[in-house]
Amino acid sequence: LKLQKLLTDKGIQFQEIIHTNPKNPKVVFQDKNNELSILYASPPVHPELGNMDTNDLSMIMRLKTNGISYLLSGDLNKVLSNYLKGNEAFKADILKMPHHGTEGVATNEFFDTVDAKLGIVPSPSFLWCSDRSSRIRNYFKNKNAKIFSKNTNYLNV
Repeated sequence: LKLQKLLTDKGIQFQEIIHTNPKNPKVVFQDKNNELSILYASPPVHPELGNMDTNDLSMIMRLKTNGISYLLSGDLNKVLSNYLKGNEAFKADILKMPHHGTEGVATNEFFDTVDAKLGIVPSPSFLWCSDRSSRIRNYFKNKNAKIFSKNTNYLNV
């Protein structure tokens, strides 16, 4: 509520976005070469999953540019990713790794759905290379996917 008041006081418009149909993306920007869409934005209380973890309230977005699709997965965790797995709308060439690639991150079955050939990990290499990320590192290693981490160049996981 403090953030909403601050935005209102500064004259900044905002709106809560809930979008639960990834097969019908909500396009938020488009030009002749690019398209940015919201695939999923969970309500705080999901009708099937109940109260949502804060991390699962991150919007899941797709950027298509120059024939390449990027899945921007926010901090997607296991519960919501398990619910979303199998939906081909999440297929992408490049995955921004959810939740810094650690612990509560999305399930392997969700990663199977995305089927990315390249991953971008928004965390320092010491975290990505720690035991906390071993499941995800091993998953992508077994898929022969390239991974890039914040403080490193290409990592052969």
